[in-house]
Amino acid sequence: MNGQFGKNTNNASIGSGAFPLISAVIPSFNQSDFIAKSIDSILGQDYPRLEIIVVDGGSTDRTLEILKSYGNQIRWISEKDRGQTDALNKGFHMAKGEIIAWLNTDDLYDEGCLQTVGSYFQNHPDCLWLYGRCVIIDAEGREIRKWVTAYKNFFCRRYSHNSLLIQNFVSQMGVFFRKRVFLEIGELDVSLRNAMDYDYWLRIAARYRPHFIDRNLGKFRLHPGSKTLKETSNLFGNDYLCAKKYAKGKPWIIFLHKIFHISILCYYSLFGLLARLTGK
Repeated sequence: MNGQFGKNTNNASIGSGAFPLISAVIPSFNQSDFIAKSIDSILGQDYPRLEIIVVDGGSTDRTLEILKSYGNQIRWISEKDRGQTDALNKGFHMAKGEIIAWLNTDDLYDEGCLQTVGSYFQNHPDCLWLYGRCVIIDAEGREIRKWVTAYKNFFCRRYSHNSLLIQNFVSQMGVFFRKRVFLEIGELDVSLRNAMDYDYWLRIAARYRPHFIDRNLGKFRLHPGSKTLKETSNLFGNDYLCAKKYAKGKPWIIFLHKIFHISILCYYSLFGLLARLTGK
């Protein structure tokens, strides 16, 4: 095992007594093109009580060089693992914070996100997990697919457990939960390469209704190397299997999720065809 375990030095001028400690966990593997941007999107917010934990799967690119450059601003390990889900479980166990956050290496937090979330948890002790709005960006950081964002935001504002079973409108980089939830619900399902986030939201939602913050908290980066584009069919197929598992006794929900599943696959197929035709 290689790594560094240091004390974060990003002390902010705002009073730390009003905020809970947030542990931001970043699973990593050969994402040197993006990982610094993700880390900087956390450090740049000057949140006063923060630890950043990077769990790397043994990258062979420049990732470790980049991680070392942050000194004691982050904690990190690099070792072979069983994939992204395994890395996340390790990071969640390592987390010392009352609040756990999960940010993939190619995604970003929006400016002011952590102050908003920290204040919300502080002012709502009954809140065990929450989610907010997110936008979609391309490899260069430009916002794209605004209609998809608008569509998801429509459902974000109208949450119900049944609607979440029908479709996954909760964006992972916009979710924050108390560590007690992780200790109660348990680890992410390591058998799932994709849809482990959706599976986890459904497991939590079966017990606790999420709170919703109606502002942008994160940015989801869609690029040619992302799993969303490379493994679209498998990703949404796993979403469907998760819905079937948790919607027992509700065949109409399973039917509606299947319709959504087919529609989204058609959309991505059309998008891929247009991309090939236009060269973009």
